[in-house]
Amino acid sequence: GSGGERREQIAQADDVAVSVEIRGGWDTCSSATPNGMTVLDGSGGQARSVLALRGDGNFTLRDLEITGGDQAGDDDGGGIHFQGGGILHIIDSSITGNSADEGGGLYAHGTTQLAEVILEDTSVSFNTARNHGGGAVAQELEMTVRGVGSALVFNTAGGSGGGLLVRSGGRVSYVYLTGGAFGVQGNTAARGGGIAVHTGPEALDAELQVYSVDGNPVLIAGNTATERGGGIDVNPYYDVDLIGFPGSETTARAKLRNVDIQDNLAPVGAAINLAHADWGPFGAEAMGGGLYLNVT
Repeated sequence: GSGGERREQIAQADDVAVSVEIRGGWDTCSSATPNGMTVLDGSGGQARSVLALRGDGNFTLRDLEITGGDQAGDDDGGGIHFQGGGILHIIDSSITGNSADEGGGLYAHGTTQLAEVILEDTSVSFNTARNHGGGAVAQELEMTVRGVGSALVFNTAGGSGGGLLVRSGGRVSYVYLTGGAFGVQGNTAARGGGIAVHTGPEALDAELQVYSVDGNPVLIAGNTATERGGGIDVNPYYDVDLIGFPGSETTARAKLRNVDIQDNLAPVGAAINLAHADWGPFGAEAMGGGLYLNVT
């Protein structure tokens, strides 16, 4: 194709169980250097992820546009479904125009404490989740979003986390969002139009850190929630059936430093919604949600 773009039609998901690198941008097999992106298009064929990555190996995706993934029913990860204990590194790529029940663009679920996802100069845009995580779901792992080319923009979720859902489970979850020219913009969900930070019943924490590494504020702007948390929704799990027993509460935290939050919309908490449980094992106290601003 012209401009270094090559389109590959993917009839169904590619299941990968070893450490691999998939690099696009090559005009021909004899090209000396890559030029642009290769499009991996999952439209047509079975309703599956464009790429399904499994196991404890290390996976590198570079110079790819991942689009057309359409997981059906309650299946997750329209563009990419990553489940494993290794590292997924996505560089100079675009995840756009995919759909699924959760993680319209990317569903990442760690199975060991070493699981990690890195999005570097990679945009996640125009993806849709019928339930949670329109752009991406980060569950039980560490995720870093970095580089001026990285963005979470114009994604939609029917439930929580229009741009991104950070959710703990049997392991903790941490997400570090360190910049990007467009930041988190134009996303929509019921709860957490831009980002949702939620915990599960296993009493393990979920934490979001947003901070600038180049001096320019990270932008969280123009996101919409129909229920709460236009920009960010921070919501811990709380089980009323376990009142009186330590561990029935978990902590969801957002730590923001040099962040510009503007023009977000929601009926409750247009910029940020911070929830907590008015209960503790040793008496009534607010616990469970945490918001830290400009703390070094």
